[in-house]
Amino acid sequence: MPTEVTLVVPDEIYEQAEKTAQSTNREVPQVLLDTLVQALPAFYTDPRQPMMEIERQAFITMHPRLVEKFLGQYVAIYQGNLIDYDSDELALVDRIQEKYPDEVVLITEVLSNPERVLHFRSPRFIKMQ
Repeated sequence: MPTEVTLVVPDEIYEQAEKTAQSTNREVPQVLLDTLVQALPAFYTDPRQPMMEIERQAFITMHPRLVEKFLGQYVAIYQGNLIDYDSDELALVDRIQEKYPDEVVLITEVLSNPERVLHFRSPRFIKMQ
């Protein structure tokens, strides 16, 4: 269900939208909506994503040492440091959420390879005769 919005638009923007509407045989509200849709990203991106990338890079750097001690366990990385670990992922998540409720903390399993390899199967189309 669409939400109706009242929007105050500067005159020069409205004039541009009006010209575009005339030249494309559309209504001004549709031109403004189309412009807004194009301006917004298709998917939400968490603004804390760069911080998570920093923690992920710290994990990759620490990986050789982590494999020696924590292979198969889950680790929590915060501000580039190992802050906790556990063989039970949910127990670790609970502790981290309690101690660092609004912080970016990477929780990941220590595997032999620091980055997981994902395999995607692609459908193959066969021409039928």
